[in-house]
Amino acid sequence: MIENLGIAQFQPHIKALESGYGHTTQQAEAVIQSGLLFINQLPSIQYSRGAFLCQEELPVETIHVLRRGHVIIFRFDDSGNRRISEIASPMTIIGGGILHGSEEHDYYATVFTDVCEAQPMSTGDLSKGFKNNPQVELFFHVDHAVQLAKWNRHFWEWGMKSVPARLAGALLYVLELQDTLPFQYFSQRMLADLAGTTRESTVVVLRALRREGVLFWRQSQSPELLDEDALEQIYREELKLRYLPKAEL
Repeated sequence: MIENLGIAQFQPHIKALESGYGHTTQQAEAVIQSGLLFINQLPSIQYSRGAFLCQEELPVETIHVLRRGHVIIFRFDDSGNRRISEIASPMTIIGGGILHGSEEHDYYATVFTDVCEAQPMSTGDLSKGFKNNPQVELFFHVDHAVQLAKWNRHFWEWGMKSVPARLAGALLYVLELQDTLPFQYFSQRMLADLAGTTRESTVVVLRALRREGVLFWRQSQSPELLDEDALEQIYREELKLRYLPKAEL
């Protein structure tokens, strides 16, 4: 059933339903099917690059289900620096804070790609869907829990790592998106925001990676990965970078 619906990316939801709610795989798939059937009834709207789908501290009036393109989900830290939580892919539900009682959005979401299509849902649409089918409500709540767990894991795992390891993780994350988002989409500033560091430190690490033969990079270009295994070792902090001025990091 999952393959026929094209929703293989919902495996974390199935595991959450099985472990947290005691569902069988068949029951979990039925919950996901109910949620997707509800979503597919709603019209899609095209958004231009840079458009905000939600903004922190503004009232939650609408949530969006991303259908085409990518969206940057981010917050600002106490120093005013942007920190990217995710480059959201199709079927991501954006603005789901309402599901745990929030009356305001708790992050920003802005369109990253030239082509973006999303399905907006008002709070009234959600209430109606939840009332008509409890499985729809369960789907949305489980999706939000899965998304929060992914973001928390990202911050906990990366927060304890060195700057080179975090930047290696950001590059590996970007590599996973290569089918739809080639490297040229990602500036040094974007990589810094993904890794939770400064642009200056990002440049220092990129230069060290270039000297080590891990990637090819010129000042005006996006990096080209040459040695993925070495990059993974740097992320796991099993391999230390030479040519890395400690005073700059």
